[in-house]
Amino acid sequence: YLVQVNFSEAVNPMTVNGRRAMIRIVRGVAGSSDEVIAGKFMVSPTFTATEFVPDLACGQNACGETIYCLPPNARINVRALAATLARAGEPTAASPFDGITDMAANSLDGDADTRADGPPTDDYPWYFGTSDHIELSSPAISATIPAAGQRDVRRLGDVVQADFTKPLRVIFPPGTLELQTENQGRMTPFAGHQQTRAENRAERGSLFLRVWTPLDGDTPYTPKIASTVHDLYQN
Repeated sequence: YLVQVNFSEAVNPMTVNGRRAMIRIVRGVAGSSDEVIAGKFMVSPTFTATEFVPDLACGQNACGETIYCLPPNARINVRALAATLARAGEPTAASPFDGITDMAANSLDGDADTRADGPPTDDYPWYFGTSDHIELSSPAISATIPAAGQRDVRRLGDVVQADFTKPLRVIFPPGTLELQTENQGRMTPFAGHQQTRAENRAERGSLFLRVWTPLDGDTPYTPKIASTVHDLYQN
């Protein structure tokens, strides 16, 4: 299972990406100092989420891809860091940033009280426990919107939704979900601008496809979902 952190708005990707992200993940050790877990963060295309991928390889999924795991049977402590404030009581972070900020350089409000307190008050800590079980079942599609053959669908915005049976990764390559049209007997990607994002709620995930170029009401479109969709267990 990967650690996924979702934000209420786009954040500065430099603060939540790579091996120097402003999120600390450690293994709690009784009677000793916590052990830092080696790995890296990967930010989503929309900059609204980030995922931690550990360095520890622990198996393969059904497609033969390597799965990476957190330490088994351990308490995992996570802390998303707020940034030091440039001025007390104001949300703007001091530069260089030592915590998470949004795209306007405002520091993380970890306690969600709308007040700018800075660290450690505005840090966001939590913990969870791991087992030694490796989940290898694949996610399945449970529903799609619009339904096959449906007419008069919306022409802009989120035009396609695919619901899955498991929570999804928010990191995926272009073309994971896309609209296609028939062109001289071949299916080709829709020429307009389209973007895919993933959202997770209550242990279920969904993919959404948004278009900014109006769809043609007389053209049939075919959504394509590629096998590059992965759940949070990396299946």
